[in-house]
Amino acid sequence: VDVVVEEARARTLVDACEGGQGRVVIHPGGHFVPSQRPWLDAVVAFIKECVEGKAAKDKKEEVSAEDMVVPF
Repeated sequence: VDVVVEEARARTLVDACEGGQGRVVIHPGGHFVPSQRPWLDAVVAFIKECVEGKAAKDKKEEVSAEDMVVPF
């Protein structure tokens, strides 16, 4: 149980995440992420997934300078 942030408020944040797809990891740490390996592994995997996904998305959206319309 998180004593700092109400569950309803946390769920609102999850629902507001990009695409409306949130992942919730329930752990015994309350407001703070526990320092035990299984919980840290879950957090690290999530962060890596987000960073790698963003990098792939950014790369896909790149436009070559030759393809740009320039006014001169």
